[in-house]
Order: sequence, then C-alpha cells, then structure tokens
Amino acid sequence: MTQLFWTIALILMLLYMFAIIFTEATTAQIISLELEQGAWRCDASTINEEHCLLHSLYGDLFTSMLTLYMSITGGMDWSDAFNPLQNDAGSIFAFCFLFFVTFTILAVMNVVTAIFCQSAIDGAANQREVQMQKFEEQKEMYSRHLGDLFKKIDVDGSGNLTMDEFEIGVMNDKVKPFFESMELSIQEARLLFNLLRSGDDDAIEIDDFVEGCLQLRG
Repeated sequence: MTQLFWTIALILMLLYMFAIIFTEATTAQIISLELEQGAWRCDASTINEEHCLLHSLYGDLFTSMLTLYMSITGGMDWSDAFNPLQNDAGSIFAFCFLFFVTFTILAVMNVVTAIFCQSAIDGAANQREVQMQKFEEQKEMYSRHLGDLFKKIDVDGSGNLTMDEFEIGVMNDKVKPFFESMELSIQEARLLFNLLRSGDDDAIEIDDFVEGCLQLRG
C-alpha cells in the first residue's frame, strides 16, 4: 500500500506540474492576442470553436489537470488535447504534452499495474501460509486427541493397541463422531489397523496408528 500511495502522489504531482505549464501557455496566448487584437477572440459574438479549444481545455489549473487526467485514463482522446497545444500554444508545449503522455502511460501506469499484481501475489502467498499454518495446527490437535483417545482404549497401558482393544474402543460413543470429524470411517480405521499389523502380531503401537490415521486423512 505504501508503494501505491507514492505512485498516486507521483501521478498527482505530474498532473499538477504539467497543468501549470499548459495553463501558463494558454494565459500567455490569451494576453498576446488581447494585446494584438484588443480582445480575446473567444469573446467575440461569432465564436469559432476550433479557436477556443485551447482556452476550454487549459483555461485554468483545475481544467488543465482534468484534461491531462482524461488524456491518460481514456476519458478523452489524447489527440484532442494535443492538437490545440500544437496549433495555438506552440511546438514546445506540444512536445511537453507528448512527453507527459508517454512517460505517464508507459512508465507510471505500468508501475501501478505491477503494484496491484504484486499485491495480489503477496496476498495469495500469505493466504497459503495461513492455510498451511492452520493445517499444521489442526493436524497437531488431531494427533493429540487421537493419542489421548487410544491411550484410554489401551486398557493394559502397554502403549500398544490390540485388535480386541480396538474393536471394543470403536464401540465407544465418542470414537465414531471423532473419526467422522476427521472425515474417516470406522471401516477405514479398521482397514488401517490390519495394514499396520505385522505378521501374526495382534498389536500395533498407538503412535504408529495415530500417524497412519493422519496420513489417511491427508
């Protein structure tokens, strides 16, 4: 957001600086014509709109800033703002306008686009980090609760879980809802238990079963 703030500040500064240049050029043109002809031609009863475009687009500071802003944002065709400067103010001011449009569109606007893109990328990265942290916290919680649950099922306190202890344990009213909260079924837990058994050994370590449940859940 800091970069965006300074970019907007830079755009406003450019608008203000170039608006001063073009407003001064218009004012000088008006004074010159008044000295030569005794009156500003746009004040005549028969007004030629082409002769008054410079005044209507750059007659005061705010109008000049608005004209420049519309030129770079699509509010008006930039050639419509360029032609009066070239025809009435002079080639120097026309060149200044071209420089303003080129620098603003190719440099400043691209920077603004890059800032928004980078902000979106950073936001997505932060969201992934938050999701990963939440996943790890949830995994740790499940691991702790599973460990406590199977230790209660482990009747003899051996640290191992036998098939009989498992079958008796899954009949507990608290076991099935907990597995469902992990998106696991009793059938899946029973299948995992059988897969972890080695040979004729009827018991498995509680920690191995907890880790298997967490991996099965994903």
